[in-house]
Amino acid sequence: MEAAFPPPAKSLGLKGVHVIGLIIEAVAQPLTIAEVHGHVRRWGLDFDEQALWRCAERPDAFLRRVDNDRWTVDSEDERMLAARRRVRQLIRLNAEKREREQRSAAAMERFRAQEAAKAEAAARLEQKIEWGGRLLSIQPRILLTRSFDQRDHKYLGYMMRIRGVLGDRETEFTVGIGQAAQEKHAFRAGDEVTGESLPVRDPRTEPVEYYKTSALVLVKRAPEAPENPPPWHGSPPDIADYRERGSRRLDPKVYDSRCTSCIWGCRMPVVMIIDQWNPSRRRYRFEIFCYGPKNCSFYRAGPTRKVPGRKGMSWEEED
Repeated sequence: MEAAFPPPAKSLGLKGVHVIGLIIEAVAQPLTIAEVHGHVRRWGLDFDEQALWRCAERPDAFLRRVDNDRWTVDSEDERMLAARRRVRQLIRLNAEKREREQRSAAAMERFRAQEAAKAEAAARLEQKIEWGGRLLSIQPRILLTRSFDQRDHKYLGYMMRIRGVLGDRETEFTVGIGQAAQEKHAFRAGDEVTGESLPVRDPRTEPVEYYKTSALVLVKRAPEAPENPPPWHGSPPDIADYRERGSRRLDPKVYDSRCTSCIWGCRMPVVMIIDQWNPSRRRYRFEIFCYGPKNCSFYRAGPTRKVPGRKGMSWEEED
């Protein structure tokens, strides 16, 4: 019965006589006006018992008495059919409203879950991770910005590639340190090192996975060994020396196979400003460079690099 006649019926203009008829029809037996009023109150409809009596006793009502107290309804009366149509409309509207509310609640739940995940990720980014292990290589850490045929270098420090324990797992990872830390410790390949760092927020603009390093400790210095380059494995020079020497492009395949441990190799994140009049239009990639001696037997330049510009134009560096 509740499904056949959901409140509030008066929102569709149902009159008292319609309410009486629908209730009697729903329970499928004659009812007294007091019994009808009991159903009305249970559903929270705004009809008092005296008003229902007046509606039932109107001469144009489609109700009829069974005895002195009970009433029944002429189910084929056109007014009764119209009341049923309005109730069906009300049921449909209520169903649509419930569906909208459910969709809204589900969307809100998804939003809250996404916000909680973002908050958790942000908290992880602000929590330093302890690490320690053997230094496989140390190379310059440089950010390159390109704008068509223009380029600018930002010297961030050094990148350390380490094989060891990161948090609670054993793996190979990269850590960024500043120039002052390198000047203090003079790290070189083979050293045993510990520290703690934050995960990188934007991996598109950093060559390392972890940065903002602190609590650096040189646990054990690597033994002196005769150099037999290439590659070069000693302590890297100052950042000013890299800037003065300048870089030349290096084939990524050569870097991956022979130069990841060399102090002269450099894997740079590249920010490409596509439109200088709209600097927010950017693309990102990584490029490989070499700062080492020109007579290195490993060196191979690889293909020239193209830089995209506005309106589909591109610039290709000289060979």
